[in-house]
Amino acid sequence: MNEKDYELFLKARQYIDNHEDDKGIAILEEMIKHSNRKAAFELASYYQDKNEINKAINLYILSADLGYKDSFIKLGKIFYELKNYKESYRYFKNVENKKEVYLYLGIMELEGLIKPSDKKKAFLYFLMGAKKNQEECHYYLAYCYHNGIGVKPNKEKENFHLKKINILQIKDKYHLLTKVD
Repeated sequence: MNEKDYELFLKARQYIDNHEDDKGIAILEEMIKHSNRKAAFELASYYQDKNEINKAINLYILSADLGYKDSFIKLGKIFYELKNYKESYRYFKNVENKKEVYLYLGIMELEGLIKPSDKKKAFLYFLMGAKKNQEECHYYLAYCYHNGIGVKPNKEKENFHLKKINILQIKDKYHLLTKVD
């Protein structure tokens, strides 16, 4: 983003922060006409916050098409929440080197939310996420090691990953946290 666009972008955000939404939106829309991907992302976030999901999706798609990577993550999360796992998976796969994405991809594989699902792939996604310090991936790795999902059962590795997350505020979906040795 060049300096002029950056100043316009800040002005738009300032208007929105000061509850002059129409002025801020007008600036962002004008920037979008000139293919400004950050403006499209910002306006999409605005509409998502206002719970105007269809407008948000369309603008995130535009922003993603213009190459703004964070839009792929937002779209993946939105479609996941809408239980459109095929679309969610597709958008997440565009940015699978981001740590939070590994959790979603792993869960969709593990729980068979996409077809065909692949338990080995689920394990690998959780492993990659854990290597990037995505805390919940440690939980799912423990689950995989406990149940031999995508890997041979291994109590030592299960406990290692459980100890990594035991102090964190993680929903104990599979009731593993009470099993730490």
